[in-house]
Amino acid sequence: MTPKSSKDKAPVHSRPRPATPARPPRDADAVWLTPAEAAGYLGLSTQTLARWRVAGDGPPFRSPADAPRVVRYLRADLDTWLGEHRRSTSSQPAA
Repeated sequence: MTPKSSKDKAPVHSRPRPATPARPPRDADAVWLTPAEAAGYLGLSTQTLARWRVAGDGPPFRSPADAPRVVRYLRADLDTWLGEHRRSTSSQPAA
């Protein structure tokens, strides 16, 4: 049996790597909360927060396009939302 030369070897094909999508820069001070953490921060139940998401009410939330069941709240968004929905009496209509 004669040894094969390097010319006789089958070429090794490597698959090209898929391009990595550019990600926006992350704010080092951003604090992301799970729905349970956000509910605790707001003093609500997780069920109330979930109902508000479905109805389009409540604070803004984010869901990655590749994981639509993952929900996160930015704490700064919660603070802004709380400030916009502050009432001085219970007879005032909700904002």
